[in-house]
Amino acid sequence: MSSPEVRLEGISRTFGSRWPVRALHDVTAGFSGGQVTALIGKSGSGKSTMLYILGLLDRPSRGSYLLDGEQLTGIGERARSRLRARHVGFVFQQFHLLPYRTALENVELALQPTNLKRPQRVDLAHTGLACVGLDRREHHYPAQLSGGEQQRVAVARALATDPLLLLCDEPTGNLDSHTGQGIIQLILGLRAPSRIIVIVTHDMDVAVRADRVLELVDGQLVGGGDGR
Repeated sequence: MSSPEVRLEGISRTFGSRWPVRALHDVTAGFSGGQVTALIGKSGSGKSTMLYILGLLDRPSRGSYLLDGEQLTGIGERARSRLRARHVGFVFQQFHLLPYRTALENVELALQPTNLKRPQRVDLAHTGLACVGLDRREHHYPAQLSGGEQQRVAVARALATDPLLLLCDEPTGNLDSHTGQGIIQLILGLRAPSRIIVIVTHDMDVAVRADRVLELVDGQLVGGGDGR
């Protein structure tokens, strides 16, 4: 697979009409495979909005989103859902694991939109949990796992479809510093030519370990977003 390229061109996002709130304004940024980008900024600066637009969870009010040169901004909801299921993996601050499903089942559920039969999905879930060091915990429920272990399950779930975009929204926010460092080390180890990784963080100790840092201030990028 060739190295993917994602580009946001003049992206703006406004919420509300009577009293509009501008979350992003004229953001232009490029992202390349094999690259880890840290997205920093104060609370309310637009970091999560930008991440959700990248992950096709939200639409910009203006501007364009290109994936390997293909315009995605105006596509329908069904096409967006298909692209998101196939190409995007999310890791959130809140782990968002289903409490009555085991670690293995939580990961396997991410593969249900695919055409794979259940034995294949289970095999891939086994492999994913082994990759994050949880092969011996796969039959445990979230309440039986530590915070760090739950986040590792979330990472395995995000990687289940081998996405080209891995988007992490404050992935260490609910963890102590030692456990958080382990999660960041795990995420950085997932760098690959076929994968773009973006980490939203307020922690500069995390940001400095990325390949580059983009800063948002009041919905605008400080400096250029095109550095490779």
